[in-house]
Amino acid sequence: MNNFTKKQTKKNVIFAALQIIINGLLLFVFYKYLIKVIGVELIGVWSLVMAFSSFLRAGNFGFADSIVKFVSTSIAHNDLSKVVRIIKTSFTSVFIMLGLLLLFAYPILYKILPHFLSTQYIILALELLPYSLVSVWLAVLSLLVIFSFDGINRVDIRSGFLVISNIFLILLSILFVHFYGFIGLGYAQVIQSTIQLLTAWFLIKKQLKIQSATPFFWDKALFKEMFLYSFHLQIASFLAMMLEPMSKIFLGYFGSMSSVGYFDMANKLIMQVRNVVVNANQALVPMLSKAHAEHVNITKSYFTTFKVLLVFSVVFYISVALLINFISNIWIGHIEPIFINFSYIVLVSIAINTLAGAAYFTNISIGDVKYNMQSQMIIAGLNVLLGLVLGYFFKDYGVVAAYGVSIGIGSYWLMYDFYKRRAYD
Repeated sequence: MNNFTKKQTKKNVIFAALQIIINGLLLFVFYKYLIKVIGVELIGVWSLVMAFSSFLRAGNFGFADSIVKFVSTSIAHNDLSKVVRIIKTSFTSVFIMLGLLLLFAYPILYKILPHFLSTQYIILALELLPYSLVSVWLAVLSLLVIFSFDGINRVDIRSGFLVISNIFLILLSILFVHFYGFIGLGYAQVIQSTIQLLTAWFLIKKQLKIQSATPFFWDKALFKEMFLYSFHLQIASFLAMMLEPMSKIFLGYFGSMSSVGYFDMANKLIMQVRNVVVNANQALVPMLSKAHAEHVNITKSYFTTFKVLLVFSVVFYISVALLINFISNIWIGHIEPIFINFSYIVLVSIAINTLAGAAYFTNISIGDVKYNMQSQMIIAGLNVLLGLVLGYFFKDYGVVAAYGVSIGIGSYWLMYDFYKRRAYD
């Protein structure tokens, strides 16, 4: 199975970028529909419930990030049987650990959630909560399987799958919201994530010619190896996943549901632009891991990647900045100052974060993930500290400013640290 060719890598990069562009257009249509049907306040409620549920994504314990490296390394050694064991051991481990975590967390979240919502939204939020938790569990498992395609350098398959999956989710959500209202979002997410998981397993099973019908298998030695490797990834992944939800929780407390809704929209807009560039960069991880396994110096590749990211960042983010007012008018239906201002704050910080992607993914490829963890610790710590202080004095704008400043400082540190360690390799 030799997918590690320049032709395949270029194809991966193109498909990864196309995935994000198409998903961005889908989100644009979907949010415009939601604004018209349920309003920005209920978008904020939905976003806040998903923010609390997203805390539990940390239950993948770093396996979702480490699986790409372990699979690609095994492919480099032509050990297909180990690839299958890696995927199954990861799936079984996360299935059990995350499932137990969800059962433990549900009653706690049920008690905590009402403290961050206005009275009129509490019943709706608590009704949505169990559907949100189940959909997170299933989505984490399906993404764990489908990201195995990155490990075998078939990002094109993963990207195509996720595009089709997102189209299905949006169509399903529109249908269920039309018939059931706000709670239809929960129904749609559970159904879509179930089908996504079953389809992901079918695709990887067919690609690797796996004979067994189920993804359940556990190898103690492999589990220990992956768990120890992913220790720093676990922390970095957890802190990264907590960043946006924590800001939404602060917004719900210091601001309003409208603020949460507009922040969610602004953040998704800028993140879609970021992900066009970053996902294309991420598609290079299997090749970099393989190069490292073969003792090839990849520092030169880092600097080339950084220069490319710099050019694309300047073009993409300046273009978005010039179009923010137009986007607000088309997406929301009018010039919305809160959305526009939130977008500018997020845009500046994410532009810096995009440049840090070269260091972030190179660290993953060569196993220096502790530096990624340290960067995320800086970002998460500052976000909580500044979020509380600035949120208290400046309400919703203070929370979003804290979010932006934290990302900017932590991302700059990661770039500086990488340059200091490897500039002269």
